[in-house]
Amino acid sequence: MKKNLESGSLLSTKFMSLLFMILIISLWGCSNSAQTETMDTGTAPVIKQSELINLIGNDFLIDDQHSYIGFKIKYFGFSPVRGRFDSFDGTVFYNPEIPESLSVSLIINVQSINTGVEMRDDDLQTEGPGWFNVRDFPQIHFSSNKVTVNKDSTFTLSGDLTINGITKTISADFSTPTPMTKDLWANDQVDFSGTLIINRMDFEVEGGDFWSKVMENGVTQLSHDVEIELDIHTRRTDYLARMASEDSTNIRVSIPALADAESIVAAIEELKRLRKLPNGPLSAGALSTIGYTFFARQQLKEARSIFLLRQEFYPDRLSTYNQLGIIALAEGDTTNARNLFLEASKDSTDSRPMEYLKLIEKITQFAGKI
Repeated sequence: MKKNLESGSLLSTKFMSLLFMILIISLWGCSNSAQTETMDTGTAPVIKQSELINLIGNDFLIDDQHSYIGFKIKYFGFSPVRGRFDSFDGTVFYNPEIPESLSVSLIINVQSINTGVEMRDDDLQTEGPGWFNVRDFPQIHFSSNKVTVNKDSTFTLSGDLTINGITKTISADFSTPTPMTKDLWANDQVDFSGTLIINRMDFEVEGGDFWSKVMENGVTQLSHDVEIELDIHTRRTDYLARMASEDSTNIRVSIPALADAESIVAAIEELKRLRKLPNGPLSAGALSTIGYTFFARQQLKEARSIFLLRQEFYPDRLSTYNQLGIIALAEGDTTNARNLFLEASKDSTDSRPMEYLKLIEKITQFAGKI
């Protein structure tokens, strides 16, 4: 009887050990399987590979005519002096269903600074030591690298801010984004509002000893802290909706229709004919719209043909490299896409290649994890 009990105990122990090993193997397999589907971006939840791919060609542009990048700084410790930048270029990736996908690249033209006093604006752009060294550093750059989304849909956006050639990591708190809507021109639109505080001394925006002198009340003539206010309006064209709303005689509609009825070769020949007409309708913008319409219809070869024609007709437009880069990236050719966006980045005022190069790195890192 004792022998039977010992034998049963031994079998039970072996059986439990076997179950434990099976459990460990199963969990390990699940872990590896999950790794092939998602990539950790530093926030929760993680972003799936398919969600990264879906961002290609779906970027939003920041509309500087309907956005506000302002600042406020205390003068003599009490009175606030306000100003803004009037010219900037920004690109945003955003999916409201996956707010963790938010990513931003922003380029600000320092010479567009506007405090309402021309003499002060000129002084702020002083060459050499002073405020903004516009001669050597005419732009302010921001590139996000992390977003932390709260339960109430507010979020904190962190990234690298570069002023006067000095880069520091900063974080801005944003309220809940507006719902995505469409405007009268078939653009998707969404707005973001946020604030942050930076120390101007971190970026050597000093203005000389006078403005940093400590007064009798213990504060400096001009505060080191600068409050930044952001009201950002972004838009993204829905090319299929725009095509449906245009007159059929508009080349943005007639050229895709001709390609459908005959071939892309016939469409290209018609565009070349229109190019020769005096005061013809074939602008660089029209070619962009036609190409993106093909892209929206997932006709990548046709889209590339249009963008290559745009490059032929308007060789000075570096933005065409962005368009060709989007096609290459949609086809999975990250090496060619990277090279094309690097060419586009030679236009120092264009934020789009900055943002797409970041997306390529995310996709490449994801591929390395599989």
